[in-house]
Amino acid sequence: MGGVFREIVMDWRGVDIVVTPSNKLLRRIEAQGVSPMMVLHSFSTSAPNMSGLAFVAAELLKAGGAACDEDDVYCAMITNQAHMESYVKALGEAVSPSVADAKNPEAPAVKATPKAAAKARRPRA
Repeated sequence: MGGVFREIVMDWRGVDIVVTPSNKLLRRIEAQGVSPMMVLHSFSTSAPNMSGLAFVAAELLKAGGAACDEDDVYCAMITNQAHMESYVKALGEAVSPSVADAKNPEAPAVKATPKAAAKARRPRA
């Protein structure tokens, strides 16, 4: 079975950081008392968890090799809304499974038999 998670790219101080999320990484974040899924959900409510996002984003960035901490990330989010939005998007991608094909293949065409065609044209009583 292939990997469940897809690589994500996060910007840190003008540098693209490539992160490959994993269940192990998500569990390590959760072990610190922060649920990535709850942080993500908070941004669909009127009470976004900014400090939680800063923590999770910092952990993801560090997993990709960036030298940062959650205070650095929090400052970047507060001073630039685009960073906050990109980190929310990255978190959504980090916790979502990859999809091999965006769309299922089309079903093969079924040829109608003359009897089935006649039945389809018959009015219902």
